[in-house]
Amino acid sequence: MIPSDTYAFGSTDEQQHIQLQKLRLLVNRLHQAAPHYRRLGLPDYSLSHVNDIKQFPCTTKEMIEAQPTDFYCVPSDQIAEYTATTGTQGQAITVPLTSSDLH
Repeated sequence: MIPSDTYAFGSTDEQQHIQLQKLRLLVNRLHQAAPHYRRLGLPDYSLSHVNDIKQFPCTTKEMIEAQPTDFYCVPSDQIAEYTATTGTQGQAITVPLTSSDLH
């Protein structure tokens, strides 16, 4: 884990380095855990700057509505509860929560 004080008080270069590390971890996690992102073959190895995030395709609400479980990053036996968006901008989306999310 990267100490938060390192991030908050570091130089711009240090902050961008930490952001890049976190971005790489996120992309790797998505690739390993979520079928949707695995199919995309996210190129975490090619991330050399935080601005490289621009090369990734946007995920739309319609994509999540069409295949919600393809975006889950935990196995179904780790889902403790479900919640949902309010649906004020269309159909509500169900969101799974783990016990860690609830605490």
